Amino acid sequence: MQPTPDTHGPFGRVVTAPEDSPTPASSTWVTWLLFMVPLCIAELRDLSEPDIERLSTWAADLIASHGDDAQYGGHHQRSARTAIAQGLAVLARADGGVTALGIHACMRPHVGAPAPHPPAPPLRNTRNEMSESTKSTGRTTPKRLLTQNSDLRRIGVFNWTLPAFVIEMPDGSHFNVCPQAGVCAQLCYARVGTYRFKNVRAAHIRNLLLCRDNPEEFERQMTEELRHKRYVDKWIRVHDSGEFFSDEYLLTWMRIMRSSPGVRFYCYTKEISRFKRLVVNDAPDNFLWCYSLGGKEDHLIDVSTERHADVFPDVEALIAADYTDQTESDLLSVLSDSPLVGIPANRIPHLLKKQGSETFGSLQRARDEKLRAKKAVAGQKFTLAH
Repeated sequence: MQPTPDTHGPFGRVVTAPEDSPTPASSTWVTWLLFMVPLCIAELRDLSEPDIERLSTWAADLIASHGDDAQYGGHHQRSARTAIAQGLAVLARADGGVTALGIHACMRPHVGAPAPHPPAPPLRNTRNEMSESTKSTGRTTPKRLLTQNSDLRRIGVFNWTLPAFVIEMPDGSHFNVCPQAGVCAQLCYARVGTYRFKNVRAAHIRNLLLCRDNPEEFERQMTEELRHKRYVDKWIRVHDSGEFFSDEYLLTWMRIMRSSPGVRFYCYTKEISRFKRLVVNDAPDNFLWCYSLGGKEDHLIDVSTERHADVFPDVEALIAADYTDQTESDLLSVLSDSPLVGIPANRIPHLLKKQGSETFGSLQRARDEKLRAKKAVAGQKFTLAH
């Protein structure tokens, strides 16, 4: 007989609650919570007790202030829903866990815990997973190159994803996917949470290997996929993680865009000099972009006239700075009337703590000034020595 484990593993146990449990919820809510709460439980394991206490207080305050937005929509809908999932994750740490909103969540075995659901059969046609079918070519290829994360699916946008920043490749070498990343590298949502899961990371590395090491095949596959009717009049976000890491890669995407006139494309980028050299005067008609602060080339952006995005601690801070809030739709990054695009920081506690009351842009300016001062001192020492 196997001994009873002390915990339910990194994601706890999150299951549908019995029908007669208090505070029932709609099936949509239950499905969303069954997905989100385990992820929030996993993130708690990397936090100290003081950080968990701060997270709990933040979630409680937000739910008290904007809980109705979670159900009925409103300015704070996304953050309110996240706060509910994080609050349930915190409560799952208690003895006996928590039962609310149609789910039961707990981190340790206890008397009366609902039984786990039987494992679901493997899904066919899982997006971005490798097909076992070799068909007539004898090759194993991804089912689809383009996917949809939860935020972009809500607005009907598809996305292409690469790993973020410096990563270790399968051969043990290292590759920088985001050459111009600055302070953003230490505050990047795409380097935490679900992006770190082995299966997710493996899929993103497969994408990188395809477009970096076999650009002709990547161009062929992507162009062919975009001919499908599902993409007609749709928007594609190029990189919800990752960047245009080389001239060749950017030019490949521009050819793909020109070959897909019925599809629209957009991106955020910190590759300012690369875009000004290759894109600005030769952009495909179906391509829009938004420069993004927090990189080494921020100084090349005219923030008074050129469209750019900055990440703020919260919505109130970006409104106070006279930036347009893009919370309702990521497409506002390229379609809003104002070129000043404000993004509320993701509600990831340890990243919020690092960012404090600053924006990505202000943190980068402070880093740049510090580097300039350091170089000036080094230059003076060199002059005195000679």
